[in-house]
Amino acid sequence: MSEAVARINDETAPVPQDATVEPTFHRKRTPADSEIDPSLSLEALFNKIRLMDPERYPAYFYLHGQKYTIELRKVSSDDKFHD
Repeated sequence: MSEAVARINDETAPVPQDATVEPTFHRKRTPADSEIDPSLSLEALFNKIRLMDPERYPAYFYLHGQKYTIELRKVSSDDKFHD
């Protein structure tokens, strides 16, 4: 986004997209995209959990009839929770 703003400010002319390339589209995320399988290992789920937004798209799973959400936070050596 900062590149687009800089181009507006310096009046750089836009470059048309290559019309010979087929465009790609991704569907809109839904809450179901944040559901994870609790039977998989944490290692297998890590990248999916890491990409979730705990505010808008929290990772969640169902276990024993209850719904749980997961929030992942990287801990630095300065954190009070660090060993």
